[in-house]
Amino acid sequence: MSLKANLKKLIEIQSVSGFEADLGKEVKTLFEKYTDDIKIDPLQSVIGVKKSKNPKGSVMLEAHIDEIGLMVTKIDDDGFLYFTSVGGIDARILPANRVKVHGKKVLTGIIGAKPPHLLQEGEMSKTIPMDKLFIDVGLNKKECEKVVSVGDVVTFYPDFKILSKDYIATKSQDDKMSVAILLDVLEKLKDTNLNFDLYVVLSSQEEVGLRGAKCAAYSVDPTFAIAIDVCHATTPDAKEGTFKAGSGTVITKGPNLHKNLTNNIIKVLDKNKIKYNIEAFGGQTGTDAWVIQTSKNAIPVALFSIPLKYMHTPYEVVNIKDANMTSKAIVKFLTSLESAGDALC
Repeated sequence: MSLKANLKKLIEIQSVSGFEADLGKEVKTLFEKYTDDIKIDPLQSVIGVKKSKNPKGSVMLEAHIDEIGLMVTKIDDDGFLYFTSVGGIDARILPANRVKVHGKKVLTGIIGAKPPHLLQEGEMSKTIPMDKLFIDVGLNKKECEKVVSVGDVVTFYPDFKILSKDYIATKSQDDKMSVAILLDVLEKLKDTNLNFDLYVVLSSQEEVGLRGAKCAAYSVDPTFAIAIDVCHATTPDAKEGTFKAGSGTVITKGPNLHKNLTNNIIKVLDKNKIKYNIEAFGGQTGTDAWVIQTSKNAIPVALFSIPLKYMHTPYEVVNIKDANMTSKAIVKFLTSLESAGDALC
C-alpha cells in the first residue's frame, strides 16, 4: 500500500496516550510481514526485528503511535460531557469541533460553546477555559450513561483531506505520519540483507512523558537509534524556528543527538542529493530521542523530523514529499553501512 493509504488506515484507529491497544494490534499486523519477530510490550509499544544473516551490531528505528485526545470527567444532568485533555491541547481550537467519544460504542459529538449572541460584555475576547467546554452527543443523562463512562477517551474526528496533490490534512499526523514512513522503510528493505539487526519500535505514551520509547530502548539496547517525529512548518503566524513544507526532511543537531551519527547521515544525504534542513536544539528536543539517548548505558541517537503545520489540532497538514524524502533518506543511510558501529565513527 502507498504511504498515504497506510496513513489513512492508522488515522482511523484511535490511540490516545495510554489507550493504544487497538492501534498496536493493527500496527503489529502491518509490520509483521517485514519482520522476523514482533511483539507488543506491557506498555503497548510494538517492537519488531528484521534479523541480519551476519549481524554487526543493531539499529533501532522509532516513532510513536499515540495521539493527543480528551477524556470524559463528568456527565451532567442533561447528558452533556465535560472533559480534560490527554496531551497538549490548546482550548482555543476546541469549540464547534466534531469528535468521537469512545464508550461502549463510538458516539459522534460536537464540542459546544455559548453562541456570540448570548455572550456577556468582555467574554468575546476571552478564550473559553477547557473546564467550561462540553460535548453534546444528543442523549439525555440516562441514555448517555448506558454508553459513556467517566474515563472514556475522545478523539478529533478522523477526517482525511487532500488539500492538493501533495498536502494531506488530518488529525494525529503527529506521529502517525512517522509510523507510515517506517512502514515504507521496511517495505523498501524487505529484500535487503542489512549488516545489522534492524529493530523497529512503535512506541506508546510519547505525548504524556516519552514513556514507551524509554522502556523499549532499554529493552532493545541498540548500537544506535534513529527517532522520527514532526517539527513545525512555516505559516504566516509562525516563521521563526520553522521549516517550509515541501523543503525536505529535517535533521536535528544538538546535545540530545550524537554528533558523528548525525554528520554521517548528512554526508549520505549530500551524496544522494536528498533535500534536507538543519534544526538546532540546545537541549530537550521534546521527542523520544531525549529518553532514548539516556536509556540503559546510553544510546547514540539521531532525529529526523517532518515539517507539520497546525500541530495538535484536528487538521495537521504535511507535504507528502517531505515524508517520502525522509523514508528515502533513512533507507539510503542504512544501506550505506557495513556495520552499525560505522555510523558512529
